Amino acid sequence: MRGFRIYFLFSCFFILFSGIDAQQLNPENFLLQLLGKWKLETASGKYIIEHWEKKGEDYFSGGSKNITGSSGDISATEKLSIIKFHDSYYYIAHPSQNKYPTLFRLEECSDTSAVFINSEHDFPQIIKYTFQAQDILLAEISGINNENLITFTFRKIAGNND
Repeated sequence: MRGFRIYFLFSCFFILFSGIDAQQLNPENFLLQLLGKWKLETASGKYIIEHWEKKGEDYFSGGSKNITGSSGDISATEKLSIIKFHDSYYYIAHPSQNKYPTLFRLEECSDTSAVFINSEHDFPQIIKYTFQAQDILLAEISGINNENLITFTFRKIAGNND
């Protein structure tokens, strides 16, 4: 009988908490760590700068640019936002070459990581950010089952210099 009670309590706990969805996620701690400038440098001398700032209570604005080494030429830019809309958070990516932005819904979040998903998008379908340390940010893009996983490792930088 005791085994049944433990099983019953475990089952109730699982049923109650398995229904937690992105609407109940509070990414505030994660998003506050994301603020600032992040830089990824490649072996070929190219680099990517991604930046984030808080614009309102539930609105974070950012962007990224790909820069070619010593010439400083910008080869690509992307406007980024994270907003709360109808109790859900969305990551909005708008690369300069696309006419319209793409929305990814926040599906998982903790103080150190966030996963945004749009299974209808061609690629990427998943965007995941993970803090490896206070000044190291991993950004991963992939298909739904981690197909074509691409990982970017950013380091936090200070000031306004690229």
